[in-house]
Amino acid sequence: MKAIIKTLSASDTAYWLRHKLGLSYDWRSRLADWRRGRALDYGGPVLLPASRSAYSPLYELSEIAAFIKDYRTFDRNAEAEVKPEIIYVELDIRTGEQKRLAHPPRPLIATTTATAGAAHV
Repeated sequence: MKAIIKTLSASDTAYWLRHKLGLSYDWRSRLADWRRGRALDYGGPVLLPASRSAYSPLYELSEIAAFIKDYRTFDRNAEAEVKPEIIYVELDIRTGEQKRLAHPPRPLIATTTATAGAAHV
């Protein structure tokens, strides 16, 4: 008998865990360790893939949700939700040079010097 299940790839699962549980672990490495049978004795919940595709292990969405719930019970210090860090970069399109900005740029304010109703020649 075949079943259709909703899954995420290993990298998407790691991203989702980081978003939902915070930065307490490098989730990509933690998932890889669990797949290889390492670090299974840390005393908390473990998330294993539902199947392996040709390219990546696949994690069932319902198992991921259950793991997040169990992990929050296990580790009360897990962050609620982590928003992705937006990095502002000034990029010179001609040369490819880039400079990381320390803060978001101020919005450009459009100014006009033309007076209302002036005729164009």
